[in-house]
Amino acid sequence: MKSLDLIENWKLCDFRYCPQIVQMLIVHQISVHWPDDKLAEACRKVFTQPVCDEVMALAREHRSAIDQCQGIHGNSVYVLLNYGLTRPVIKEHLYGRADLEDVLFMKQDEIMRTLHVSVYTGRKIIAACRFALHDLVEDDVKAKQDVLCDDLEIFFSSLDAPADLQTIKEGMLWRSGDALLNDLLNDLCDSRIISRSGDQYQYIDKKPSLSTVLDQMEDEKEQKAAVRLLYGKSVSRHQEAIARAAIFALPPVAEDKYIDLIQTYDISETVFYQITNALEPTYRYLQIRYPVSEPKQPVTGRTLSGPIRQERTVDLKKLQKYLEKEYFPYNETWISKEDRGELLREVCRSFDGYFSKEQLIQRFNDVVAKVRPERMAQWRLDDFRADRISLRGYLVTSMKRGIRYRPVNADFVQALIDDLDIMKYRNTVLSAKKLFDEAPNIMEKYDIRDQYELHSILRIAKETYAVEINRWSIVHTPMIQFGSGDEDQIIEEEIRQLAPISVQNFVRRMCRRYGYDTGTFTKYLYKNFSSYIHDRILDCVDTAVMESEDYQTFKGILTEDFYFSEDVKKLLKEHDLPASLNDPYVLRRLGYKCHSGYILKDKYNGLQYFRQRILDDPDLVLSPKYNRIWSFASVANQMEQNLEIVEVDRNEYRTPAQLGLRKKELRTFARNVINYVEADTYFNDASLAADRIAQSAYSNTFYKSLLKSDPQIRSISINHVWVFKKSKKDASIGEFLRSIIVDRMTISGLCTVLKERFDIDMEKGEVMRALRQSGIYYSADTERIYRQRPPETTYAQERLF
Repeated sequence: MKSLDLIENWKLCDFRYCPQIVQMLIVHQISVHWPDDKLAEACRKVFTQPVCDEVMALAREHRSAIDQCQGIHGNSVYVLLNYGLTRPVIKEHLYGRADLEDVLFMKQDEIMRTLHVSVYTGRKIIAACRFALHDLVEDDVKAKQDVLCDDLEIFFSSLDAPADLQTIKEGMLWRSGDALLNDLLNDLCDSRIISRSGDQYQYIDKKPSLSTVLDQMEDEKEQKAAVRLLYGKSVSRHQEAIARAAIFALPPVAEDKYIDLIQTYDISETVFYQITNALEPTYRYLQIRYPVSEPKQPVTGRTLSGPIRQERTVDLKKLQKYLEKEYFPYNETWISKEDRGELLREVCRSFDGYFSKEQLIQRFNDVVAKVRPERMAQWRLDDFRADRISLRGYLVTSMKRGIRYRPVNADFVQALIDDLDIMKYRNTVLSAKKLFDEAPNIMEKYDIRDQYELHSILRIAKETYAVEINRWSIVHTPMIQFGSGDEDQIIEEEIRQLAPISVQNFVRRMCRRYGYDTGTFTKYLYKNFSSYIHDRILDCVDTAVMESEDYQTFKGILTEDFYFSEDVKKLLKEHDLPASLNDPYVLRRLGYKCHSGYILKDKYNGLQYFRQRILDDPDLVLSPKYNRIWSFASVANQMEQNLEIVEVDRNEYRTPAQLGLRKKELRTFARNVINYVEADTYFNDASLAADRIAQSAYSNTFYKSLLKSDPQIRSISINHVWVFKKSKKDASIGEFLRSIIVDRMTISGLCTVLKERFDIDMEKGEVMRALRQSGIYYSADTERIYRQRPPETTYAQERLF
């Protein structure tokens, strides 16, 4: 099969994400299976030397794994990029969790169960795997036949009418041979799963209807309660419990074919009955029997005319009638007649490339005048309203290019911020230009085309999605300020550290360090710091200070290699010395380098000094102030990950030898803890001690230090108590609370569980804020918590938030 040609090249993506390189190798008929000399010669004809070196380094380092890869056997799940699956889905749900040759042959329910994904994500994975299965696996493979036969049975069970061969092929997106399809249809007919009449095939429905099953219920009390609940009539709590238990005990019914539609889309009861042939009480039955905790796709004109139209259980005539009643067509989709925001978004989407604010205003108002003239007064777009939509989350702005449609959701901005590692910037200023210039691959990955678009996206992150990064603020384009990073103060401190220095060299340094534009910053410097400039030289040296008696006294009392900046100020005050001596240039003359928050002797490198400091002192208890020093935090973190040290209590470090242990014993202890804990489970020292799994003598900080080196462990700090999660997904307070909540638990009860189980003290107000931000429902009237919104008919007396 042509699709299998050179497919082994995709194995490279297991070692480094490089789909463009893989595609180029396949296009030019180059195989990573070739000997190194032949492969290197072929790559040099196609790639630049750095890319060629990169391919060869990957091939040599992973030669054994590459040679074992044959077709789909041993290959990378990143092959599924070819079949419509996105990198985030592969990275989060497949890579490291399932082999390609296994996932291709999984049945639909098996994919959902094995990968623990939402219905929506599961369906995307299923679609890509089926596409690949048709394309990459020969028709005579028994495993392929079994999977497709199962898919055919599911397909037929969801049909309301007979289907011919063409309808089956279109509905199944069939890409294998017709002979295989006919063989499978004959097998299903022989098994009496489907029947054939002429060229029409139909499912032999063996499931009774919901109404039949309800009528046949033997227990009259259960039947009455179930019917009342399903038809939305009032029932007591006791009756509701009886009804729910009875509904869950019902056998499969014909109405179960609507499960996918209900579980995938946030569809209302009214819309459900208007676009399907279902009868009451199907909707309530499905909601009760098959609840879903994951977010569902919203029902919009775009989803109704797109993916929902493709659902086999939807009546297309009824759907079209509903669309024409509630929506109007525009830009190849349908817009709600009452949703100005949706129309505005579609107008923005309709532009091909960049557009101006004036063009947007003109086009939107023209569309409103045509399709909703009666709403022109309320919907008209003007300059003021147009300026406000830039933060909607689907537009990015470039000062030089204009505006373009580019969806930016919360997950997108968080992933971008993580990739750029913006969290490392504290009390400083930075240009988006520096971030853009230093990360071309990341900019290409997220389709960010210049520094102004990046600045626009970061503004959306801050102002639309309330992303908080070290008290940052988005100041004048393209600058970003972090914490107390005052721009003029930072420039002045840089001058003091570097003076004397030429303006040209200073400008070059500032542009390289903070991302300023050369011409713009030079003008700014001459305008705001002219008193520091003489004959194109920046200087702030006071020779009188250097020759004073105070200077000699200061020199005599500086006996240590390291001082915190605040301790230097205290020394000056204690010896009645002028504060002007605490000047970076003076300190440089005294043999110290000035760093953020501390000074250090010239002879030391910061990373080496802190490493030696930790190892040399057997009873080291450091001030918390050390954690504010990036070099120290970096060294300590690396040493903890290598188990050279362990933080046995807050800011108290010990080597394994000082604890009377070996690294191997610490790793064994950590591995035993990790092996005991189930995947996606939250725990900490208190919960492990309660379960008698680990000694309560070890501190919470000890566990944080010991477990942080394991890639399976994620952690969060809640009120200075560390909580851990065994997962490749990041931990969050909202998810942690959701994992320990049971329906109708009170907020006080949750606080008690947090204290008794995890030794976490949280006030009610803190808990309520965390619940509000995590999408968990609670009642302000009864203080009860719900994992998902309960039926309004039952809980109408409670106001839910």
